[in-house]
Amino acid sequence: MPSKAMGNCTYGFIFNPHYLTVGSLSLGEDACVFMDTETSGLHPLRGHRVGGLSCLSSAGAQYLPFRHSEQPAHQVPQVIAHLKEVLANPNLTTAWFNAKFDLKMLLQDGVEVAGPIHDVMIMAHIVDENRPSYALKDLVRMECSVDTEANAALHDWMAKAGTQCFLDVPIDLMTQYACEDVVYTKKLFDIYWPIISENPDLLETYTWEVRLLRALVDIELRGICVDVPRLQSDARAVDVELLRLQEAILEQEPEYVLTAGKNKGGLGTRSSKINQAILIFKRGLPVLKRTPSGAPSFDKDVLDLYATECKDPFCNLVREYNLLSDLRSTFITPWLEKQIEGVLYTELLQTRVVTGRLSSSPNLQNIPAPAKKNAVQERVSRGAFVVPDMRSYVQPRPGFRNFHIDYSGQEIRIFIHYANDSAYAEAVRSGVDPHAYVAALMLGIPIGEVTAEQRKIGKTLNFAILYGAGLFKVAVGLSQLDPDAAFGYLQNIRSVCPREFYYQEDGTHRMRTIEVGKDKIQHTIPVVFLSLADDLKNKYAQKFPSIDKLNRQIAKAIQVRGFIRMHGGRRRRLSGDEVYKGLNSLVQGTGAEIIKRSMVKCHNKLKEEHLGDAHLLLSIHDENVFEIREGLEHVVIPKLLEIMKNPFENPLTMGMEFDVEVETPNWAQLEKWKHVD
Repeated sequence: MPSKAMGNCTYGFIFNPHYLTVGSLSLGEDACVFMDTETSGLHPLRGHRVGGLSCLSSAGAQYLPFRHSEQPAHQVPQVIAHLKEVLANPNLTTAWFNAKFDLKMLLQDGVEVAGPIHDVMIMAHIVDENRPSYALKDLVRMECSVDTEANAALHDWMAKAGTQCFLDVPIDLMTQYACEDVVYTKKLFDIYWPIISENPDLLETYTWEVRLLRALVDIELRGICVDVPRLQSDARAVDVELLRLQEAILEQEPEYVLTAGKNKGGLGTRSSKINQAILIFKRGLPVLKRTPSGAPSFDKDVLDLYATECKDPFCNLVREYNLLSDLRSTFITPWLEKQIEGVLYTELLQTRVVTGRLSSSPNLQNIPAPAKKNAVQERVSRGAFVVPDMRSYVQPRPGFRNFHIDYSGQEIRIFIHYANDSAYAEAVRSGVDPHAYVAALMLGIPIGEVTAEQRKIGKTLNFAILYGAGLFKVAVGLSQLDPDAAFGYLQNIRSVCPREFYYQEDGTHRMRTIEVGKDKIQHTIPVVFLSLADDLKNKYAQKFPSIDKLNRQIAKAIQVRGFIRMHGGRRRRLSGDEVYKGLNSLVQGTGAEIIKRSMVKCHNKLKEEHLGDAHLLLSIHDENVFEIREGLEHVVIPKLLEIMKNPFENPLTMGMEFDVEVETPNWAQLEKWKHVD
């Protein structure tokens, strides 16, 4: 077995698979054995397979190659059988970097990792969720101040050889690369594990993330069914519409050169000079935002405002092109590329969102909301193109039904839990709508008399407080209301409210231009909304003093210890100038813990009792999607609801409410589901 020394660790490659036994590598005596797979590609369901396994134990670092191009194929079954035997040991603790990938790849050969596992990539995120990257090589450079020589040498060889397959690499070079990976995984483990294991909060968060990892393996290998023929047909129609929009745009402004995909300047033209010449000088549009250098900005938000607020027809064409191009590149193309025989395999990522929420690739978390029904009907009536609803392509497998169980009003319920306002909490627990409750208090009317428009006031205020919105942002949110109605609300709140402050002599509303958000986007709105926003924010603080107290506690926690702690132990680290993010981070982080723990518990329950007949397919923000064989839903769903009701051992004071819907026949067409005994 050729070997080489690296620091204090000797490593080499193994031609005899029986070196990889518990006895010969002393695996049974180690507290933790570090492992990594080398594969023929990144897609286990497209035929890519494990071709080598690196292992670091007290015997040193070793690499077991068995599918390299220079090796005979007849030894593969023997090696696989041996790996099954070793990794089936329930007492063997293994540590990996991005374990989910390795576990999915090993399963393609029927190799299951039965013992406890660690994931060092997840550890890095638990210790610091604000890192710019969680790639192994980047973490090694950040934590160990080391550049990985083998990594550079291997990629140089692959570039010269014109291959992207690791299993084409000579075994001696691959051995150095693979063994370096497990050595550096251990170095990072030695940094992160003492921090996590000695802190009960971090340990609890990490433990649930590792449990979730195993559930995600099954979820990702199951995939969701999509209507590929219709998606392909609609993709062609989208391309035709994009071409039509591009021709219409260039017909109006021939110098406006469209660029493909996203860029810093939006989805229009990259040239700020062309934008300024056409939009500002020629079309007379106002400067709504400036770059740090002081030049006019023409990013996506500005183009949207030119279309919606300035009602510029040219910018409206650009906006339509914008939206459709984004739909094509972000959703349609990735869905088609990642589906296999009508099943879309998405990856749910645990280390991409600072609050602990899951993200997914391809994107299933942020699917654009469908156009309003009346708007679609109006476009169809005049023969216009209708933007496809991506949800409509998701459908159940034959013999199954897809059920969506959503935590109803979860963010507000978590918010009320932390606010600790007994009257507010009791009202919501008794079935009162939280936004209507706030609107009634703000406007001084009985809750039964709150109209749909007035409810918007309560909703705007609730989410403004939750997201740390300033006065101007609240004013823009309220500007959806009728300005005359807003003046009436202001009169009810103020004892003195001179009309001339808000109306011109000709009866039109006095307007004011304000800059909103960190980007300082300019909005021109009636002055009345600024006064109404100011009064309502002050009244909200008076009616809910406990929320103001909560915000002060959050600010103090950030200033003193640099983080806030969620229910369940998760931490969110914030700097002193990020205090405004505190309350929302608290709510989002708690929501992340609720959905993740419910996923783990539901997945385990289904595996125990309904293997093959019910599956957790997906999780989207505050919603779990289940695939259940027809006829079993009345048995399975009550059990799932019981689990999701109390994901914490120490439940929230507000409890959880649910909406259960079933796809009929696809995700875009959901119907309320009712339990039948």
